[in-house]
Amino acid sequence: MRFRYGAWKGGPDPEFLKALLNLYNQLLLQTNGDVDRALDALEEIGEQYGFFDGKFDLEAFKNWLKENDAISEVKPGEHKLTSKGER
Repeated sequence: MRFRYGAWKGGPDPEFLKALLNLYNQLLLQTNGDVDRALDALEEIGEQYGFFDGKFDLEAFKNWLKENDAISEVKPGEHKLTSKGER
C-alpha cells in the first residue's frame, strides 16, 4: 500500500462542515425554506456554542453555499434556495 502526501489546502474540517450543513438543513426545514431566517438561527446557535472562529465564520459558510450552488443572492443580504439547494 502506498500513501501519497500533499500540501493541506486549508478550509474547514470535512466532518465539521458535514455537521454544520446538516444543522443548516434542519433549520431550513423549520423555517419553511427561508434561507435568511435559517442562516440567522445558525448564527445565533453558532455564537451560543462557539461553532465559528476566525478561520471559518458564517460569511465563509454562506460563500461555501454560494460556491456549491445551494443558495443565490437575490439582493444584498437577501438569499434564496437554488434548485440544487432544494434537494
